[in-house]
Amino acid sequence: MVTALTVRHLFMEDSDMKKSIIILLRRILFLAVLVFSLYQINILLMPKYSYSNSDWPTTATFEEFYDMEKNSIDVLFFGSSVAASAFNPQEIYDHNRIRSYNLASEQQSLFLSYYWLKEALSYQSPKVVVTDLKFLFPVHPESPINTTEPITRKSLDVMRYSMVKAEAVRNLCALDKTQTALSYYLTNIRFHSRWSTLDEQDFTPADYTRSPLKGYAPLSYRGPKDFTPTQFTGSLDTAYCDPLMLDYLGRMDALCKERGIQLVLTNMAEEGFSEEEHNTIRKFADEHGDLLYDFSEESTYERVGAQLRMENIVDHPNLWGSEKLSRFMADELQQTCHVTGVDDSQWEESIPFYEHIKKTCYLMQTDDLKEFMTLINDPDYTVMIVAARDGAGTADDNVRKGMEAMGLNDISGFANQSYIAVVNPDSEPLELYGDEPLSYSCSLGEGRSVCSLESAGLNSGGRCCVTIDGKNVVESDTGLHILVYDNIQKKIIDIREAK
Repeated sequence: MVTALTVRHLFMEDSDMKKSIIILLRRILFLAVLVFSLYQINILLMPKYSYSNSDWPTTATFEEFYDMEKNSIDVLFFGSSVAASAFNPQEIYDHNRIRSYNLASEQQSLFLSYYWLKEALSYQSPKVVVTDLKFLFPVHPESPINTTEPITRKSLDVMRYSMVKAEAVRNLCALDKTQTALSYYLTNIRFHSRWSTLDEQDFTPADYTRSPLKGYAPLSYRGPKDFTPTQFTGSLDTAYCDPLMLDYLGRMDALCKERGIQLVLTNMAEEGFSEEEHNTIRKFADEHGDLLYDFSEESTYERVGAQLRMENIVDHPNLWGSEKLSRFMADELQQTCHVTGVDDSQWEESIPFYEHIKKTCYLMQTDDLKEFMTLINDPDYTVMIVAARDGAGTADDNVRKGMEAMGLNDISGFANQSYIAVVNPDSEPLELYGDEPLSYSCSLGEGRSVCSLESAGLNSGGRCCVTIDGKNVVESDTGLHILVYDNIQKKIIDIREAK
């Protein structure tokens, strides 16, 4: 028989249960908010490297990889910066439609290459893996994993939370007692001091998660005048290599064989690379049945067909050298490794960006002022010009005609005067001149940065100054200074004095 007391008791129990559930839900919500907040803080504080702030877009390289369509990559590249600047997936695709991605990064030791290979195989099923061997030999003997802690973080911090990352961090900390596992999961522990230096990029994921060139790092400088390949005497001696690096190279080889992947070993052309070092990498390749391309070897170097200085493939290849290396490798991948080309929109859509990068690299390396003035007259760039003392009066015909082609006046008429000009694709050219000191501020990169320009002619102080986001990029008491801002990459790509 149900009494009023029983009903009241049941009601109280039900009420207590509801309160317990509400308390539990609140705790779960609090923990969820805490975890989400910590995750966002970690992302915000972690340093980021992209095309807009570095020659080595490490962060963008790894972030973009995660966005690639699953099992759409047939060739993966690993290694240090020499490989990042050597193998250009867009050039390879344009040459014979082979789909590749370059996961090399600055000072990437074979320890890091191995774990990125394991991580990559969770998303892709490549037919070929290419790894460079520079870090098989001691580069940072003071480090247990042959690279520095900041560089290690550039590679591992971007890796998603996974069993692979857990294994990498665990083994790293076992080898290097100076590092802590927790700081690789809560990166704010390591980078808490960055609060005071956060900039626009930290709040713009679209910038540091995009790598249209799929990990390739384009360089514009010219190479050495000549190169002496490895000299061979017939010696069978081998060179000392880092035992841990040899172990992890062996692990890469075993993992590739387990997955039915062809492993290809490379060594970039390097002045002073010895016969003993060549024998070491040749021995590993022969014992494991791997292909080897040692570009320090004369016959292999000559097969690439690069012509110094413009087409540099020595040490860090430049863009024109990488074109030759990438086409060479594309042919080898097709003919020797039997990788077939496939049309893919992921590579088709990045062709315009690559064309822009080629144009920009050529602009940056040209010493011909007439050619330079022609190249910067392009809607892809914003051009800023400031004069100090008699900067306007010292400009030669190439500069004057180049400026006129941009819609500016004949600058020779402003001798000894203060002078500022800004030419961008979104408005009419701006031109300020006069006897008094001048100043002008403008935004760059769709409001991303603020640029301040100051100019004073001969009789008003005789100096000029340009600051971008509070940092001086030009400060001089003489000359006409031309700054070129890349509207695509969102960074200053060239600063030169017109003489």
